[in-house]
Amino acid sequence: VRGFLRACRRVLDWRESRTDRTLMAFVTVHMQDQLGSGMSNALWPTVACSPSYAVRWWTSRGMVKPPDIDPVEMLVNKATRRYEYGVPKTTRGEAELCDAREGLPGRNPLRAGLILTSPPYNGVTDYWNDHWIRLWMLGYPMRKDWKRSARHQNQTQYQALIGDVLSAAKRHLKPGGAVLLRSDRRRRTYEACVDAMHATWPDCRLLMRDTSAMHHGVSLLHGQGGSKAREIDLLIPGNRGKLWRENRGFVPLD
Repeated sequence: VRGFLRACRRVLDWRESRTDRTLMAFVTVHMQDQLGSGMSNALWPTVACSPSYAVRWWTSRGMVKPPDIDPVEMLVNKATRRYEYGVPKTTRGEAELCDAREGLPGRNPLRAGLILTSPPYNGVTDYWNDHWIRLWMLGYPMRKDWKRSARHQNQTQYQALIGDVLSAAKRHLKPGGAVLLRSDRRRRTYEACVDAMHATWPDCRLLMRDTSAMHHGVSLLHGQGGSKAREIDLLIPGNRGKLWRENRGFVPLD
């Protein structure tokens, strides 16, 4: 498996080739997963633990030998199932790898009918170190880098981040368009998002609804509690979708 991953890392030109990018997506999604579903010993799909933690966790549960997996056969099976009924026919779109604060201002206005986003939750997820092994797969050094932490713990900088992204996105929203933002329920994330939305669209009404994950979070497996993830959806309604938002439990924000 390791040799296969190193070969993919070396050979796949995922930035330029659509085919290589698709294959790399399969690889990075399934390189760590539950036992039997991926190319690793039992791991959590959402968080890449440090090697020492993973080894201790496996050893304490008797998982002392890695599973015998043919990575090519596994990926062929998963790709075959994925495309069993053909390639989905969808509207063409674009994906751009960039900082939204830098990429959005330079584009021609997109006249979008919907802006849909979920900012990083303040002080919770470290998007750099929680995905260090997938970042390695994409060409970065194989190590965590706490100096490059992306946990967003500084409240002032976090508030500026949310505001700057929404401000950059505003010019791309056509008149009558909607904005839907999913936020962490904790006050330091939630209030920063509400304030940024009010500041960016001061004359728009804001609706909200409570939501929660349908299953226990990863923290339960780590022995750090099993409470469900509590989140809030914030909506600036557009000219369409009135029945949809009423049926989905949106109410005016107090």
